[in-house]
Amino acid sequence: MHVCNSLICSFAGVLLLLGIFTNDAAAQDEFDLDLQSTFEPFFFLDDIGYRMALEPYRPDTYIDEETYQLGPHDMLSVDVRGGMTLAMRGILVNIRGDITLPTIGNISVQDMTLKEAREQIEAHISENFQESEVYVTLEKPRNFHVYVHGDVPYPGKYIVPAQTRVDQAIYRALIEPDAGITEVGSFQYDTDFLENRDYALRNIRIRSGDGDKTYSADLISFFRAGLQKHNPYVQDGDIIIVDEMRDSDPRVSISGGVRTPLELEFRYGDSIKDLIEIAGGYSRDADTNRVKVHRNTGSGIETLEIDPNSDRFTSADVRPNDRIIIPVDPAMQRTHSAWIHGEVRYPGNFPIVQGNTTLAEIFDKSGGLTDEALPQAAYLIRNQGESPRNLRISFMDRQRMARTSDQLEQGFKYLEMEEELNRNEVHIDLSNPSQLENVKLYDGDQLFVPKDEHTVYVMGQVNQPGYYEFENPADLDTYLDKAGGYSLAADESRVFIVKAGSRSWHLPEETDIESGDIIFVDREPFDELQALRSFEIQQASQRNSNIQLVMAGLSTITSIITTYVAITR
Repeated sequence: MHVCNSLICSFAGVLLLLGIFTNDAAAQDEFDLDLQSTFEPFFFLDDIGYRMALEPYRPDTYIDEETYQLGPHDMLSVDVRGGMTLAMRGILVNIRGDITLPTIGNISVQDMTLKEAREQIEAHISENFQESEVYVTLEKPRNFHVYVHGDVPYPGKYIVPAQTRVDQAIYRALIEPDAGITEVGSFQYDTDFLENRDYALRNIRIRSGDGDKTYSADLISFFRAGLQKHNPYVQDGDIIIVDEMRDSDPRVSISGGVRTPLELEFRYGDSIKDLIEIAGGYSRDADTNRVKVHRNTGSGIETLEIDPNSDRFTSADVRPNDRIIIPVDPAMQRTHSAWIHGEVRYPGNFPIVQGNTTLAEIFDKSGGLTDEALPQAAYLIRNQGESPRNLRISFMDRQRMARTSDQLEQGFKYLEMEEELNRNEVHIDLSNPSQLENVKLYDGDQLFVPKDEHTVYVMGQVNQPGYYEFENPADLDTYLDKAGGYSLAADESRVFIVKAGSRSWHLPEETDIESGDIIFVDREPFDELQALRSFEIQQASQRNSNIQLVMAGLSTITSIITTYVAITR
């Protein structure tokens, strides 16, 4: 390609000079058209590169040319620039560790780094082509053979590409392999196995095939803190040993002012700083000026206070079963807030002091009610996502409550029914100042003020149930008349007013009917109607029996009289 372009440029330069020297305008125009057609845009597709890009596995990061050692089945590209321009792609290192370059011959690159291979190839090319620069690129690394052993369910020999980290190398030895998987990269990698505490993933041991080198991996640190040094690249022939995590193995915990409190498998070499990174770093309310370490010395629990600016903070001073706590600074805790929605003048989110600010205070900040508000139907919803640092008393645990109770079974069933109700929703009567003063707010609380629709809902045993316009004043009979009066099954002695908001039931003579209320007309119970009908049937049957008895008596008397008359004649 480069050679062709050089020739074209040289040829174009000659034609240009000829055009200038001849001073022929027609020839010059014809030359311009030919030159334009010569350099028209063209499309080029690198077929080898395209097929490599479609493969499922790609190196985890760049290849370090000063450390990666070449071997059989590595694929290289060799670019020569200068006196001669060549681009050679898909050059494979053969089983002897040689590559074969056209017109140059065989060159040994076995166990050479990319930098050393470039120097070797450049030395061979310079024998025939002067002033040429050589560039060597690893197009595709070869496969490695690694051996995964220990307490894994699927130990054995696995084929992985070079530039494979420990986590990818051991994955198939921990997870049941799919039928079609033959190499790393042909499956969708996930990290679910990190949640499995069966394996000592912080103390994975790796031994080189020749036994001269040993190192370790800590996958928890790698995935939680992104520390790549704890998830090294495997080498050809490495033996990876994954142990089972046992109850007796030492742990270490970090909690308090960190983003993710954790209890972890202990690993020698940990520092307090490392553990804070694994836990996601400091939380916003953490006191970063001190760290407390609680340590079992065998004779008792010792409490140490570590200065984060001291060497002990960054040194490997963590011991088995240490409990590290980052204190929380109350002054750094986040601002709490509560919401007001609906029919107030300035709805929105208002700052509060947790458990101290009253509903009356933020209601006053909201500007009060609009003309469309229904104050007696407001309700407050408690925040359900409570922080572990602000735990409240659990309402009901039936077994614990039954332990010291003389409650009957029916009473516990009633308690369970109450438990199913939304305890986070509290009725608020905004027209009651004392209630507003007594309600303390917590972060995330939300007050809803509904709109007054100026209706009363009549339901139950009326002929035309539905919503009817609220009238003030208006008595029960007014709304019953609007609803078409009682139905045939109505129990006129059981009429109730259900209040808006609280949904509490009242007798009509005990409360005023207000906007948003419900009028409920109960019916004659089904079982009482059945009993009444059975009684009526029994009465009818008894009357029939009595009539039959009287008729039988009359018939007997008539027969006696007839017989007597016949005898006396």
